[in-house]
Amino acid sequence: MHPYMGQSNPDEWIDYLNYMETLDLTTVIPGHGTVCGREGISTIKTYIRTVDQLVQQMIEDNVPLEQIAEIPIPEAYKNWWFEDFFISNLRFMYNRQTG
Repeated sequence: MHPYMGQSNPDEWIDYLNYMETLDLTTVIPGHGTVCGREGISTIKTYIRTVDQLVQQMIEDNVPLEQIAEIPIPEAYKNWWFEDFFISNLRFMYNRQTG
């Protein structure tokens, strides 16, 4: 599922996920979503980085915040639950990066 990033610190989140990858674990029980294996850690890291990269590209292309809803959900995440969080996450990262 799309995580809600609106009250997070994405850099610290990535740092913690990196730490989790150093642990000897086989099962991950997220606060939301289904139980998964170690691959779930890298999946969420990739999601956070993807949202960040999309927003960076928007800023470089001078795409205004008002057009954020026009950004399509990447194929890898189209079937994830809570797709409305994708736009919220883009908006959060946009505001975070632009101050």
